[in-house]
Amino acid sequence: MPDIEDFLEDCHDLRKSDENLTRIREVLQVMDKEFGKNAQIISSRAVAVSAYLFIEDLYLDEKTNNIPKFVEFFIKLLNEIDDNMELLRKYKRSENTTIMEEFQKYILQASVEAYSIRRRHEFLKRAFDYYLDPETKGRVLGSK
Repeated sequence: MPDIEDFLEDCHDLRKSDENLTRIREVLQVMDKEFGKNAQIISSRAVAVSAYLFIEDLYLDEKTNNIPKFVEFFIKLLNEIDDNMELLRKYKRSENTTIMEEFQKYILQASVEAYSIRRRHEFLKRAFDYYLDPETKGRVLGSK
């Protein structure tokens, strides 16, 4: 997340009291605390933006108690994507086509376009609800 931090540092003309800037800093601090060393798994800006937007929603909806659960889920999701990408590199079939078609595809293709960001966000909402559901016991959507 150094790019976002650099942006905030470089934008010295933004007023310190600006509520948007304050919220962005607070959300980034929460992310830094919750992801800790696991932030290394966030390998692209598109993934970082999706994580930020989701955590910001939780923050704004006053559901901050769900942020650690989301981070746990998000790390699990990214690890599962990595595992599926490894299978594809070995010319094997993906084990979780749901995450590959409904999330990873929008990371790789037109990742900064509004529709890609929106689709990733919608997927994360659905997948996080699935993850929290007691009947699915912390599984990633589409996993066996």
